[in-house]
Amino acid sequence: MDQWLNSANEWIVYTLIVVILVGAVEFGALMARLYRTRDWSKDADRFLSNLAVPSLGLLALMIGFTFAMSLSAFEARTAAVLDEANAIGSAALRGRMLTEPYTTAVAPLFKQYAQLRVALRGAALGSEENARRLQRSVELQERLWQQAIAAAKSNPNNRSYWFVHTSTGRDDRRA
Repeated sequence: MDQWLNSANEWIVYTLIVVILVGAVEFGALMARLYRTRDWSKDADRFLSNLAVPSLGLLALMIGFTFAMSLSAFEARTAAVLDEANAIGSAALRGRMLTEPYTTAVAPLFKQYAQLRVALRGAALGSEENARRLQRSVELQERLWQQAIAAAKSNPNNRSYWFVHTSTGRDDRRA
């Protein structure tokens, strides 16, 4: 069900929900007219008002919960985007601190990676295009990581050498 909702067009889902709700309202009105014409009870209007108040209360509660859930999902998504943007920016700035052959090698990789991550924003979650772009971003990350390892190995006295090897669980420095 989640995959269908994530890949479905929002306008189709909206239209479907509106049609269902209007149909439910019309069915309720038809039942009320039947109730009045059959003269099952002399107080049909009171019956309708007694049903309308709890129904409206339930509708308000459902709208409140839906809004709260969508707001928390929006805030989580916004925080994730900001965290990734800050990580990309910090990594790009650190990439500029590398020695010269590596600085010119990583700058276009960071640019491609940032453009790719922005382009991912519009793709559907389960689409083939999204999977292809995610695979490409993993490849770019691997290329960036290989450049960082090569830069660290070229200058063992640099602190980046220690960072690269301790972050992978290896410390090959010899005292």
